[in-house]
Amino acid sequence: MFYFGVLLALVGGFAFFATRAQTQDQIIGGTINVVLANSNGMVVLTDSKQTVMRSAGQPRSTQEAQKLIRLDDHSVCAIAGFGGAQFSAPRFNVNVMGILSDFRDELAVKKGHLSFDHKLRALSFLLRLYIESFANIDEVGHPGVLKDAQLAFSLFLVGYDSDGKPKIGSLGLNAAPHVLPSGNTGWQISEKIQVNAVRNGLQCALAGMIDVGAKIMKNPQAYPQSPAIRRLSEPTADNGVALQVTDLEALAKFIAAETSKKYPDLVGGPDQVAIFRNSEIIKFEQRSFPLPPKPIPLNLIMDVPLQFGPGGGIVAPNGVTTIWIRNTIVGNQALMLDGSFFLGNEIRDSVVTYDGDPTVFFDASNKLINSRLQLGENFGSNMEFVRYLVRSFPWSQCPPFRCNNQ
Repeated sequence: MFYFGVLLALVGGFAFFATRAQTQDQIIGGTINVVLANSNGMVVLTDSKQTVMRSAGQPRSTQEAQKLIRLDDHSVCAIAGFGGAQFSAPRFNVNVMGILSDFRDELAVKKGHLSFDHKLRALSFLLRLYIESFANIDEVGHPGVLKDAQLAFSLFLVGYDSDGKPKIGSLGLNAAPHVLPSGNTGWQISEKIQVNAVRNGLQCALAGMIDVGAKIMKNPQAYPQSPAIRRLSEPTADNGVALQVTDLEALAKFIAAETSKKYPDLVGGPDQVAIFRNSEIIKFEQRSFPLPPKPIPLNLIMDVPLQFGPGGGIVAPNGVTTIWIRNTIVGNQALMLDGSFFLGNEIRDSVVTYDGDPTVFFDASNKLINSRLQLGENFGSNMEFVRYLVRSFPWSQCPPFRCNNQ
């Protein structure tokens, strides 16, 4: 079962944001994010344990992974919940940290100075495209497997906004199924974006497995054994206003450690920490991780009736993967398979072209009516796929490869 929610409430003088996300089959997730902030600075902490929920009946595995990224000189992102997914379609794996690192690199190249609101909206657009593509591809490939689930993702953007003020931004994405007029199941993504300025009082933001941290912050007196909690409970702390960044870091580490005790399979590993003070990132600490895979540029076309006139078609920009899901495509005279994914489409009166690109997915759920296959001069570089095409689908004309190899 997946859970998702965003809560904004005043708890004992704290501004408290929370999201909860749990994961299951073939989805990568599980974590704790802690953000603590007051007028003295901000601390962002996440664990390193990543949980892989495999297919039904197979054991769950864990690994260490990057969950904190320095977006630019003034802000960091921490992620919880859906961290990625592996799908059987070749080369279509979703890696959230790869998407974030690609966005970071684009910001650096363009030397862009975006506001928190603009950063969150841009990231939401990118992440929604990839997560929605994954969910709908999986729905076509494995109908109903995700139907009773909800894919939840949360992100904290912490640091100094374009106006120079310290802020905590949050992005929550929730993928949920809905029934289409055709009777098929589709997946849509809802979003919630918040940006809140850091004020004098202590603010706490939690994501992932939040219940332990919420309990600690609501009733710190119940944990007298912790020096970090004792400091928070002292009268001179003034409900957290007087805590220094070293105190905030100790408190964040205590919350993470206590959460790991309750959820050892979901939370743990070395802490990843970022600390802000006086408009600067004064500490960024995490072990070295391999560079995350770059995301493939996507163009998603789904559940659309497409009627083309003479010579009509759609040409994707170079390097962009087009994902076609459950479309009706009529009269496309240059429907290119190279670099594209096709699932559950009906293709009529069209010319389908292929020139050997190994980045291609065209499964048996596609239906062809009065359409022919046109092979380019490089088709021989992927003969296994060509054989699959010519033997598996009722082309209106005998494909050249098959005619020449009877």
